[in-house]
Amino acid sequence: MKSGLKDREAYTASVDFFRFSGKRDFAASLIDACLENRNRAMLALTPFFVEILDDLSARPQVRRVLHQLAKGENTYQEGIHPTTIKRAIDHLINRAVIEKAGRGSYVFTEPMFQQYILQQYR
Repeated sequence: MKSGLKDREAYTASVDFFRFSGKRDFAASLIDACLENRNRAMLALTPFFVEILDDLSARPQVRRVLHQLAKGENTYQEGIHPTTIKRAIDHLINRAVIEKAGRGSYVFTEPMFQQYILQQYR
């Protein structure tokens, strides 16, 4: 999971910074407060995320593509026509769930929605 790795890297870098500056306890409490606020935000956003997923559930291919994008996987697979995948991606873009970041690359417009999807599929 890419963002989990980023979280750990940021945590380690922050602790190292404050350790070398002699303020390690401050770093730990600051990071704990940030993580707690992130968890609160996720709880507040969950009803909206559920509604979005319910709306998208009418199209099973869209949900499959959404999950693959959240995991950072290639959405185009053998056995599924590329046009079907393209339509699912276009639908997600039109619903402002994702946006194109480059050729064949997409990002979530709300990064916490990506985290929510990954949590739901564990």
